[in-house]
Formats: sequence, structure tokens, C-alpha cells
Amino acid sequence: MDQSTKAGDGGQSRGKMGRAKDKLDHASRGRWALTFLFLGSVLESTVFPWPIEFPMIAYMLRGKRAVVKVVVICVLGSVVGSALIYLAGRAAFEAFESFIMARPDLQSGLETAQAWIEEWGALAVAATTLAPVPVQMASVAAGLSEMAVWAFLPAIALGRAIRYGAMGLLIIFFGDEITDWWENQPRWRKQAGLGLFAVVFIAMVGWGAYSLFVPG
Repeated sequence: MDQSTKAGDGGQSRGKMGRAKDKLDHASRGRWALTFLFLGSVLESTVFPWPIEFPMIAYMLRGKRAVVKVVVICVLGSVVGSALIYLAGRAAFEAFESFIMARPDLQSGLETAQAWIEEWGALAVAATTLAPVPVQMASVAAGLSEMAVWAFLPAIALGRAIRYGAMGLLIIFFGDEITDWWENQPRWRKQAGLGLFAVVFIAMVGWGAYSLFVPG
């Protein structure tokens, strides 16, 4: 095979990878991508703890500006969602008290969050956004403890900014290496990787639904 043929094959291969990258890039920055992430963040902070980090990372891989955008959008969404649960804890806890009390795991999480808040205040709220305690329980507990809203909302924003900002820094420093490595993988490995990703994502969503609606 002559050099021109090899060059042609190499160009065709790079062209295919380039088109694949363009498709992924287009999907990650679709017209409603940021709106979806905002609403998803609100949902994650209220009634359904789904793994929002997966679509966040996909968007972050677009570059530094994308990292900043998605961190800001998801922090705002989390603040809005947490504020809704906080207000529910202050004004309408009786509406879902029976649901929480019927769930030993949720009741335990609420009691733990309340104990932390009573001892550490707003610092405990920020910490719960990084800890295994569901942020929903921290929001309800803050409302029940009548924590001032001016202290609660900045605490949520700080905790989420640290969490999502750390993700963003990892993508900024290692994102190019990750995408380059991915583009150089054979097709079968990409398909296997995407399949594994889908299985893990669905499993995490399923576990979130199970832990929410099935008594522990």
C-alpha cells in the first residue's frame, strides 16, 4: 500500500472520529441542555435524588466555559429545590410527616440532620451537601429548626459550589486527556463503555426511586 493510500485511510479514520465528536458535542450542548440541567438539579434537591453528575460531566467536557456555566446553573437549581423543601419543612411538614415517619431510614436521616444543624448551624447544612445524608433531609431539618433563610440558602450554595466546583476542576485538568483517550479506543470498546455507563446510570436512578418509595 502506497503512502497516499495510507494517508487517505488515516484521514478517513480521523474524519469519522471528528464526526463522532461533533455529534457528542452537539448532544451535550443542545438547545435545552442547560434548562434540563437546571430542572434536573431542582428535582435532585427535592423529591428524587437521581445522579445528575453524569449529564453534568458530559456538558463539562466541552471546555472551561461550559464548566463554569454548568456549575452555576446546577448550584442555582439546587438552591431553588432546597428552598422549596425548606419552606415545606417550616410551613407544611404535617403534609408529609406520616410518609417520613413510616420510613425508618428517612426518619433516621432527618434526626441525624437535625442533630447536626442544632450543633453546627449553617455549617452543618453545607456539610450535608457533601455527606451521605440526603440534602432533602437537611433542608427539611433546617426548616423544622427554623434556621434563618439568609443562613440556609448561602450554606446550600456553598456546599454545592464546592462539590460541583471540584468536579469542574478535575474536568479542566484532565478533560482533554479523557476525551483523547476515548477517541482512540476501538469501536467495540466504546460500545461496551457506553453500555456500562447506561447500566450504571439506570441502576442509580432505580436505586434512588427504590430508596425513596420502598420502606427501608
